[in-house]
Amino acid sequence: MHRLIQATSALLILMASQTAVCADDSKTTASYSLSYDSRFKDSHESPFVQKFYFKHTNSYKLNRDFSIAYTLKFEQERHGLLDYDSSMYTPEFTLDFNFKRKGKFKTFSFSDQVVNVINSTDVFNQYTNKTRYDMKFKTDGVLSYENSYKNLNISVAYGTPKVEKDPYEKTQQNTFMVQKTFASSIGYTYPVFNSGFNLHSAASYSKYPNMTTSNHTSKVESYAHFATALTYGKKDDKNYFALMHNKRNVTMAQMKDTDYYIHGTEFIYAHSFSDSIKFKTGYERFLIKNQEDMSSQVSVLPVEMLYNFNDQFKVWAQARFSFDDHFTDHKSFKTFNKEFTGYDENSYTIGSEYKF
Repeated sequence: MHRLIQATSALLILMASQTAVCADDSKTTASYSLSYDSRFKDSHESPFVQKFYFKHTNSYKLNRDFSIAYTLKFEQERHGLLDYDSSMYTPEFTLDFNFKRKGKFKTFSFSDQVVNVINSTDVFNQYTNKTRYDMKFKTDGVLSYENSYKNLNISVAYGTPKVEKDPYEKTQQNTFMVQKTFASSIGYTYPVFNSGFNLHSAASYSKYPNMTTSNHTSKVESYAHFATALTYGKKDDKNYFALMHNKRNVTMAQMKDTDYYIHGTEFIYAHSFSDSIKFKTGYERFLIKNQEDMSSQVSVLPVEMLYNFNDQFKVWAQARFSFDDHFTDHKSFKTFNKEFTGYDENSYTIGSEYKF
């Protein structure tokens, strides 16, 4: 089914490109973005990290009420200076059919609907809430619909059966056979008097029922993810506040004692002293717990100072201080803490980014 969606979408965009030549009010726009990010970190991970980001967008406006656009994004991360490990994250390709007043259809490969809500607190160049360590997990063969009316925004999505890489395995050698997925999100924007700021609240829910690993060692009966957020202003405003909470429940079909719950709460505040200088701080709380009441939790205080030389080049310094730690002695939890969080230690980073 998802291959049929992809084939149909490819045919439609080909037809659109031909039609754009004939339409009187048609317009084609394209953009490219390539950036390089390097950083030194004082943590248990490799001290030197390099990242490459690429993004290409092409838009075809057929008439006043209909346009088609596609976006291709990918990033590569390298750990080490001379002898390094390299990992290429799954490319993200989206195809948008925008009907203006009637909403927008989106297909191909992109992040879960929950990501739209969780991204409200994604302002730091290095640190993020680790309850979403699978943010690079893209789903293929997905068809979604988005629409907005005045201050209300809604979106729904359906994912066809497919095989996905396991987002919880760092090497991603294992795969999940996903039967189907469902996702939805809703948001509302409240104008704040006449200040020019908006208060935005949003909630999202996604569910992955009946997933089986490729080696058949485990079967996930249900994977559900819920997130809600409250924001004030926009990320580029002088002052920006965001409060986000997300929760994931994983139910195993055969090994009930391994069922676990992951909770994360994150508050961030960003202040721009000028167009060049920005200060960011916040609070993060992470908790993972299973049915046997074994749990690990930690609170984290991230701080960042960023300086923009121009639109292309920026540098930053960051620190992450952990406190209120509690880590269980269970082997699987220890592995989880080490591989995915690193929250059991303070960490310091300096980095820079250049956009070509």
